[in-house]
Amino acid sequence: MFFLSQTPPPSINDRLARQVRAPMNAQQRLKFFVKFAPGLILLVTSFLLFTGLRDFRDNFSAEIWQALGYGEEPAIFTYAGIRIAGVVLIVLAAMVLVKDNVKAFLTNHGFILLGCCLLGLTTFAFQQQWIDGKSWMVWLGTGLYIAYIPYNCFLFDRMISAVGSTANAGFLIYLADSAGYVGSVSILLYRTFASPDISWLNFFIQLCYFVAIAGGALVCCSLVYFGYKLKVQKRVQTHSINSSNQATNLALGETNI
Repeated sequence: MFFLSQTPPPSINDRLARQVRAPMNAQQRLKFFVKFAPGLILLVTSFLLFTGLRDFRDNFSAEIWQALGYGEEPAIFTYAGIRIAGVVLIVLAAMVLVKDNVKAFLTNHGFILLGCCLLGLTTFAFQQQWIDGKSWMVWLGTGLYIAYIPYNCFLFDRMISAVGSTANAGFLIYLADSAGYVGSVSILLYRTFASPDISWLNFFIQLCYFVAIAGGALVCCSLVYFGYKLKVQKRVQTHSINSSNQATNLALGETNI
C-alpha cells in the first residue's frame, strides 16, 4: 500500500495514450455494456471457461499428479510452478511492446488463442505419448495462464483505450470475475453429479479439450466482432474529421471573400 500510494497521478500523455478513466454509475455501466454487448458476452463467457479450468487444475492438482504417477514427489509442484511462471511472464511481457491500443487489444486476442492452442495441442501430444505427464502439465499450465491472465491486467485496459470510451477496467474485471466463479462452481457440480465415476485424469483431459475448443471459438468470434467494430469506428471518425476540415475551409474561404 505504501508503494502504491507513491504512484504519481496520470500525466497528460498518459491520459492521451490510455483514455480518461473515471468512476461509472449504474446507468453508465449499462450503457457501456449495451454498446459492446456481443463482444463482451463472448469475452466474459470465454473467461468463464478459463477460470473454471484454472480453478479445477489448481484445486485438484494433487489428484491429477497422483494419477500421472508423481504423487510421491512433493517438489513436483515447485518444478511445474516455476517453469510455468517463467514462460508466462516472458510471453505476457511482450504485450507491453505493442504501443498502439487497437493493435494491442487485438494482439491480446491472439495471445489468448495461443494459450488455447497450447492447451489443446499439448493434451493431444500427451495422449499420443509424445510427451510425458510432467511436460504436459507444464505446457498445459503455460497455455492456460497465457489465456487466463490477459483478462485481468491487459485485455480490458486496452479495450477501453481502443474503443475511446470514458470508463474503467474495474467494472469489466468484476463482470468477468463474477462469471468466472460461476464457471468454477458449474464444473464442480458437473463433475460431482453428472460424471461421478470418471477418473480425475480422464475428466481433466476432456475438460482441457472442451475449454481449448469452446474458448478458442469464443475468442475468435470476439476478434471478428471487435475488429469490425473498431474498423467502422475509425471510418466514422475519419469521415467526421474530413467533414470538419471541409467546414473549416469553407468558413475561411467565406471570410476571405
